[in-house]
Amino acid sequence: MAWAATTTRMPPQSRTAAPPKQATRSGGSTTGLNLMRGHGIAQNEALGRRYVDQAAEDGLAIAKRLQGADYDLDEVTPDADNWKYAPLF
Repeated sequence: MAWAATTTRMPPQSRTAAPPKQATRSGGSTTGLNLMRGHGIAQNEALGRRYVDQAAEDGLAIAKRLQGADYDLDEVTPDADNWKYAPLF
C-alpha cells in the first residue's frame, strides 16, 4: 500500500458519511397542537393528542409538558393570541 505510506489522510473509500440518525417525530407536537386548535387543518382533538403523545414518547420535552398539563394549550403557548389560533374553517 504505497498510498498509505505517503499520506496521513484517509483513503477515499473510507470517507463515507456516518449513518443518518433515526428521525424523530418532533414535528408531531406542532401538528398535534394545530389539530387540537383546528388551525390550518380540520379540528380533531383526539388525533392531535395522539400526535402529542407520540412526540412525548420520542422524548420531546414540550410534548411531555403538554401531557402533564392535561393537554391545556395555554401551558405551552401562554402568550398566544386565541383569535389567531381559532379554527379557520
